[in-house]
Amino acid sequence: MTAKDRAYVGLDVHKEFCQACVMDASGKILSNERILSTVEDLDRFLDRFEDASFVLESTGIWEFIYEAIERRGFEVVLAHPLKVRAIAEAKVKTDKIDARTLAHLLRADLVPRSYIPSKDIRDLRQLVRQRAYLVQKSTGFKNRIHAELLRRGVRRPKEFATPFSSKSVAWMRSLAIPTVNADLECLAALQAQVEQLNEQAAPGVQPEEGGAVDRHDTGHRVLWSVAHLGRDRRRAPVPGRRASVLLRRADADRQPVGVELALRRREQGRLEVPALGPDGERSHSRRLLSRLATLSLPRESRSPPW
Repeated sequence: MTAKDRAYVGLDVHKEFCQACVMDASGKILSNERILSTVEDLDRFLDRFEDASFVLESTGIWEFIYEAIERRGFEVVLAHPLKVRAIAEAKVKTDKIDARTLAHLLRADLVPRSYIPSKDIRDLRQLVRQRAYLVQKSTGFKNRIHAELLRRGVRRPKEFATPFSSKSVAWMRSLAIPTVNADLECLAALQAQVEQLNEQAAPGVQPEEGGAVDRHDTGHRVLWSVAHLGRDRRRAPVPGRRASVLLRRADADRQPVGVELALRRREQGRLEVPALGPDGERSHSRRLLSRLATLSLPRESRSPPW
């Protein structure tokens, strides 16, 4: 089947349904219909195609739809919602128009893509999210227990330094306070679930160099690792990290940062620019300072000063 015969499908995904716009290579709309957001309806819809590309936005339920299309061997693109809006903002927004816009962007190869980590990383991220939720609930029950004891004027004995050690819990149970005992039961169940998640997540947590993952330290390591799971290595920190942070802040705040300020901060040691070397760091330094300089110039005159 030739490229001219390929179909381009834009999917506007919702919780209950998907609006699907099918377009040919010339931009002619072949159909624009609604299907249910279920695996069965999606499979029946995919049966129609032999050669097609699909695009959908990164929403709360994108994953199972993405995987269903990927399993069929079709090309599928996950679009960044905010960047799509910046490229193709419409005055009138309907489901049909949104699906049509996505199909047009896909046909023209203009879809701003979202980064998609591997399936293993996505599953590990979900474990970490679940663990964080359970820990938050555990903290809530601990606060309830503290408040109930305080309301009754009960003080923990000084020999129990840790509030929820096994001895402290045994002492609180001995008080025979129904509300406290109920909260302790809930807390114990939550902590057991957290321990199970620690065990499940431990194989996916990277140990420090020369060390191994300690089971008792897994919870802290898992929470730390959530920010690094599936990181796009193209976004890894570059030499001169503080200068890169300055760039991001200047772009985000739309505040002018001139080359004079950059050079002054470098002389004061507040701006780390990599030393010159044979591995391309010199060009990085020039690009970095050039970017800092052009941020303060009018758009039409943004060109390096050297």
